[in-house]
Amino acid sequence: MDIAQFAPQLLWGGIGAIVATGLFAIIVVLVGGFNEFTVRALASTFVLGYYCLTMVATFGQGPTFLVLSTMGAMIAGFGLLLTLPVIWARKFDMGEATFKIVFSLAVVAFGLALGCINFRMAGTSPLGVSVMMGAVATVAVVTLMMLSIITNGLRTTGEGFMRVLIALAILMVMLSILNPVIGKMA
Repeated sequence: MDIAQFAPQLLWGGIGAIVATGLFAIIVVLVGGFNEFTVRALASTFVLGYYCLTMVATFGQGPTFLVLSTMGAMIAGFGLLLTLPVIWARKFDMGEATFKIVFSLAVVAFGLALGCINFRMAGTSPLGVSVMMGAVATVAVVTLMMLSIITNGLRTTGEGFMRVLIALAILMVMLSILNPVIGKMA
């Protein structure tokens, strides 16, 4: 069985879920009261929308990037399935292990999504390929540094680590913005 045959259905399912959660959130905000249920419903809407967006962003890479697309869908699914029960638990008390897993999945899902978007937007000129490679490399490094903070705690990192992380995050955003522009120019 070829998983690529399910990609269009998963993509449309993700798009449908984004639209449904957006409409639900609008209705809750306009009509509902701001009680515990509303906050949990909005948090669920945000989480569902976030993971659907990251899943949709990983698709469309073609057979060359099938592994990335599959990983993106799996991580989005795991993240969603692990985060929603935390939101709806009777007592909203996320233990340290659950916190690390939930936020690690969110960071990895974002990293995969941004990496795939950069692959998709790359130009074919040497400059375009270089910018894309720089963008993907900084996405990978920032993702790993964020995972280090999540797993080891903020107190284990020094000021130098945080300065490098912020500088690389700025570089990541800059290269991710320049990537499609240079891709179209060359």
